[in-house]
Amino acid sequence: MAMQRNLINKRITAISLVLASLGYAVNAMASGSVESQIDALQTQIKSAQKTISELKQIKTEAKDVAPTSDSTLPAYTDQVPLIDGFSFSGYFRAGWFSGTHGAPKDYAIGSLGRFGNELTGWYDLTFKQKVYDKEKKEVEAVITFDGNSGLNKGFEMSGEEQNYNQFLDLYVRTKGFIPNLPDAELWVGRHAIPGSEFQMLDWKTTRTNSGAGVGLENIVLPEGRLNLVLMREDFNYLDNSGKDNGVDFNSNILDVRYSGYKLSEDFNLGFAAKYQVPNLSSSAKDAKNSNSYSDIKSGLSFSTILNQSLSHTGFNEYTLQYTTNSIASSLASISGGNPDFSTGINNYEGNHTNGYAVRFASQGEQYLFDNNVVVAHAFVLSHGEDIYNYDLKKDHTDFDSVRAVVRPGYIWDQFNQTGVEIGYFNQTNHVDGKSYDESGYKLTAFHSFKVATSMLRSRPEIRFYTTYMKALDNQITQFSFDGNRNDQLSFGVQAEIWWF
Repeated sequence: MAMQRNLINKRITAISLVLASLGYAVNAMASGSVESQIDALQTQIKSAQKTISELKQIKTEAKDVAPTSDSTLPAYTDQVPLIDGFSFSGYFRAGWFSGTHGAPKDYAIGSLGRFGNELTGWYDLTFKQKVYDKEKKEVEAVITFDGNSGLNKGFEMSGEEQNYNQFLDLYVRTKGFIPNLPDAELWVGRHAIPGSEFQMLDWKTTRTNSGAGVGLENIVLPEGRLNLVLMREDFNYLDNSGKDNGVDFNSNILDVRYSGYKLSEDFNLGFAAKYQVPNLSSSAKDAKNSNSYSDIKSGLSFSTILNQSLSHTGFNEYTLQYTTNSIASSLASISGGNPDFSTGINNYEGNHTNGYAVRFASQGEQYLFDNNVVVAHAFVLSHGEDIYNYDLKKDHTDFDSVRAVVRPGYIWDQFNQTGVEIGYFNQTNHVDGKSYDESGYKLTAFHSFKVATSMLRSRPEIRFYTTYMKALDNQITQFSFDGNRNDQLSFGVQAEIWWF
């Protein structure tokens, strides 16, 4: 250890000499005559040559020094070099947008589609460091930082308007520690387990949010793989008027996912189940027993997922989903569709009366006309009974909804596509003997610079677009564009990129 410190001191001394020499040379050249500048420069060259010789000698000595047993660092850190064990992956989108009547507004992204309708920036930055990899055992630290940017102000501080960020992941992943399950991965900490991304509408058909948890994933079965996860997610307990009075409650989630059951060469079957149970403190129980708060109900989500492989890397994914109580209420959201236990960020609201909602969702892309055209699609059909509707603030609501988005594009070459995205939705809520209707459509024309031909599975991408949207009815959300208009014309350019 002492020898290592001496080498470090030598390195510092040599580097200091170089920096000092450069400083003296610059000073002399700035203040002296031409002759004195030449003399100073020659002197510093000789000094630098001597310093280089010393550095070469230090490097030779360092090769002969082995790691010592009294190191203050754990022994395993020498087995996985910092650089070799580190990876950085991420995603972000950003762009410039404008409209014919001031800054544009987004509308019903979760129903009309994303192209030309996303006006904020989003990012996910993941850092991984493997700290142990020996004897078929691995240990890795994982941190993901994600957030949103409004992309509209010169100074966008976190927590203001649309700007926020958080640690999405903060966990330790291990592999090879479970007897008889060599491929299984045990993780502990805060981990947003991957959901089934419904990409064109910007929500997930299966999703579980996490305060923190523990999971055992990639359990290899004779057919397919199994993931078992136990999560914690706490909420602000809002009263019947939607006010946060400082009461919160704990809930726990059991998430079970299975994938990879091969039905045929082109079809694979899987399922995902989530059951979320409240765990009330004494203050939450007191609030529940008062007349100012509604009861907190457990929620269930169960999904069957069928994946189909098509020619030329095309695919389809079909999901049939059943949900209850507050999770069912989330399926009625016009702007979203994530099967969450809460509304908004960390808020539990509404009188949930054991209602349910079901939906069928299909997404995918395929190549047509000798692979000169690629077509992506998203289609959702939903039905719910006796749910709480977050937009109308009414319980005992029934709803029916259809959402359809299609995006055909002509492939000029590997790097260029021109196409349109057409979206339409219609939803009717029935409550108290009345019907509330909302519908709208969107037309986006675009040209994209790309690096591959897939619409849903290739990035980076830069797209130039013009979008026209119209709200045909707005009885559920009461939404309007600028000046209380029911339509909007906007244009812009957006970049989207991910890397692994």
